[in-house]
This record gives sequence, C-alpha cells and structure tokens, in this order.
Amino acid sequence: MFGFFHEMGFLFNLRWSENCKSMVVLRPQWVFSSAKNILSCSNLSARDKGELMRMGLGPDLRQLVESGLASRDLLEYLWKVDFPFLLDFMKSCFFISEWPFYKGDRFYAV
Repeated sequence: MFGFFHEMGFLFNLRWSENCKSMVVLRPQWVFSSAKNILSCSNLSARDKGELMRMGLGPDLRQLVESGLASRDLLEYLWKVDFPFLLDFMKSCFFISEWPFYKGDRFYAV
C-alpha cells in the first residue's frame, strides 16, 4: 500500500537505508523544502543570519556559500528536525556527499 501512495506522490516511503526505512513522509514537499534550505542558503533572512552568527556558525555559512562545503553543525541548524533521514536522503540523491579532506568535524560537499 505504501508503494502505491509513494508512486502517486502522496507520501515518501524510502527503504535504502536504516534511517529512511523508519520514516514515512506524508508531505513530500517537506523533503524538498528542507533540501532547498541548503541549496539556497545565501538567501537567508537577516534574522536567520544573525542567529547563525550568535551560534558561531557564521564562518560555516560563509564557507558553504563560497566553497560549497557545509559543516554538520550548519546542516543540523538549517534542517532543525530529522537530521539522519534528511542526510541519508540527500546523500542517496547525490545532492550532498561526505568531504573527508578536512580534519576534525565532518563536512559535506553540496
């Protein structure tokens, strides 16, 4: 039944990873809106940019805009909820990939 509704576009029921198997998304637009938060981060409101600065994520935002590398902390802030699911979804669709060339924290190429 989930497969039928998935094919019709009414929900997402993705099964390619453990994080995705446990999720059924009833509003598929939510997934795409979350992806858009990363792809259009240079258009953040002044309030959101101020919040990022207060949290110490200003340099992370600058790095994402200038070089396409996003820190895990920045992704968690921009997505706010269901981080493991969204990360797996973005990786499986090749919107994002791990960037192993930085020492320390995890970074992702967007």
